Amino acid sequence: MKKILILSVVLTALIAGCADNKEIVEEQQTGKGRTITLTASMPDEGSETAPATGAETRIALTPDGKNIKLTWQASDQLQLCFVQGSTKVKQTVAVSDISVDGKRATFDITIPTEITTGTFDLYGMYGGGGLSDTDPTIAILPTGLSLAGDLTGVQNQKHVMLKFSQTGIDVNNPSISVTFSHLGSLFSVRLKNTSASSWDGISKIKIIADTGQWLYGDENGGVQYNLVSGTFVSGPVSNNYMAFNLSSPINLPAGEEKQFWGWYPPVSDVPSLRLEVLNSSDAILAQSSNSRPSRDASSGKSYYFYAVWDGTLLKFADDAFSPRSMMEDLSLTGDIMHAAEGTDFIGIVYSKSGSVYYNAAKFDGTWTGETLLGEGTEARIAIDGGNHPHVVYTSGGQIIYRTTSDGTNWNTENITSNYGGTCSRPDISVDAEGYADISYTDSNGDGDGYRDIMYAENSSGTFVKTLFFNGYYYYSSGSKSAAYYDKHSYIALDGDDQFSIITWAHSFYGGIGFTDHSYSVVIKSSTSASGGTAGTSGDTHDVYDIAFNGTDVVALFKDNNVNKTAVLQTSGTTINFTNSSDIATTGVTPTSLSVNASHTVVSGYVGSTLFTKYDTYENTYSEITIKSGTKPAVANVYGIFYVVYTDNAGSVKIVRVKTSA
Repeated sequence: MKKILILSVVLTALIAGCADNKEIVEEQQTGKGRTITLTASMPDEGSETAPATGAETRIALTPDGKNIKLTWQASDQLQLCFVQGSTKVKQTVAVSDISVDGKRATFDITIPTEITTGTFDLYGMYGGGGLSDTDPTIAILPTGLSLAGDLTGVQNQKHVMLKFSQTGIDVNNPSISVTFSHLGSLFSVRLKNTSASSWDGISKIKIIADTGQWLYGDENGGVQYNLVSGTFVSGPVSNNYMAFNLSSPINLPAGEEKQFWGWYPPVSDVPSLRLEVLNSSDAILAQSSNSRPSRDASSGKSYYFYAVWDGTLLKFADDAFSPRSMMEDLSLTGDIMHAAEGTDFIGIVYSKSGSVYYNAAKFDGTWTGETLLGEGTEARIAIDGGNHPHVVYTSGGQIIYRTTSDGTNWNTENITSNYGGTCSRPDISVDAEGYADISYTDSNGDGDGYRDIMYAENSSGTFVKTLFFNGYYYYSSGSKSAAYYDKHSYIALDGDDQFSIITWAHSFYGGIGFTDHSYSVVIKSSTSASGGTAGTSGDTHDVYDIAFNGTDVVALFKDNNVNKTAVLQTSGTTINFTNSSDIATTGVTPTSLSVNASHTVVSGYVGSTLFTKYDTYENTYSEITIKSGTKPAVANVYGIFYVVYTDNAGSVKIVRVKTSA
């Protein structure tokens, strides 16, 4: 019975019927001495036939619905390896007879003279690069695995590999009963253009693992399989992607579809997968907005991927080309507070009825599940290299820090004021070892009763607090001076785990009858380097976020009434703002920053309308109204940038950032 299982892909047996494998059935010896005639049979598939014609040395691959039928072809060959002790003998045998329906073929196997009395082991291989001449227990995977493109190409290049083995065969009374099994699986991508325009210049399709590597084999060859040990012995799991290359670029007209085929041995635990379409220069034309979940896989199957291109987005779909869910389809009730990206998800903290909650939006369009963290406000989140969330928020005048490594058990640490004050406005970053680095405001950090910006880290097992920006007020003999840090601070770690903290500052100096005020943005690093914007007499400055792009720390701030991003450049003990980029749209309140090696993206709002800036492209989303008092947060997954926001109805939603008009 044909069995179809739809999970992350459509999964069917490579050979339909009651078994998944090709079986070699023993026949009686024919009086030829050391020659044994074997019949190799395909599983019975009812009355359908596939006559063997032509003289190609390959098995035929014939679609039968979602199953692929294998039938013998004239001049098909098997490569054998006889092993007795240290003796290894390679032998190639050709088909001698094929049944009318192509399901059975006979081969004459001669026991080599090098195999003497006693027992021997027999290994066989069909397809690929055959068996090695120097060590015939080694099977060689085919080169150019990504170059087939269609099922005919897979067949012509003999990519499908079948193997068998039997040990302990008596030379004088050989009794052989073995079963062919598959070394790999067939994979198909069916891509449909549902847009109104032709999609031109398609040269390659790639199925990419979200994390890790997911198949054996390499398009450049060099991968081998040991028939004796049953393991890949050269070029083990060597790819995190599968490629389908075309001999020349194609155009996909509106409303039409194209199917691509390839063969690879998969690993047993396939991670979640995504899709890319590329042109002849390997530039990405589109990458999927969703992914297929991780799942188990095995050899001897056909795996089908369906995807649609709607002119804007590439999406995985079901076998009817209905797009599957993606992050943009998700929604929950709550007021967004902050968000941060993991490898294949966005971690989100939000509030409901005065409590802080955590959930994660997966790239495949599912939630991981809501977690109540506790009563609080001002939550911020960071994701470490192991994809574990780290959350800080304010509760009862303390900073609450919570993290989990398994998604179920959450650890908690509290940070309190040094001198009985209140703590608030936290931000968090996580170092390479998974330790939290937190900046926050303490209303009495050094005992003088003025707000200070503090730094805390817990690599020692408990948080160690350091006074970082000292707020004060001084008066003596008619002169006075002060430094106030009354707004949020933000922290980011660079590639060397050196942190920088940015905040807003108000300072003044005065005497009898005068006071000179100065407002600015200031920044200082763990290496004691410092800097900031030029001061102004009026409050025309603010700070919004800070992030590391893999090379540089980038800040989002307001300088003299101009919102902008800028790279922090350290020279000795001085930090300078360089490569600044102004936000030209008027009336914007920036709220969040996300960066990678190629792009700098800002989220915010204008009035109550969502705003984003993608590099130089600024856009307002007239169709999206932001709930008053909430702050949209931007994050990127696989280089795709998204904004998490709460709409006017109180629902947390996700929208993909527009990259151009």
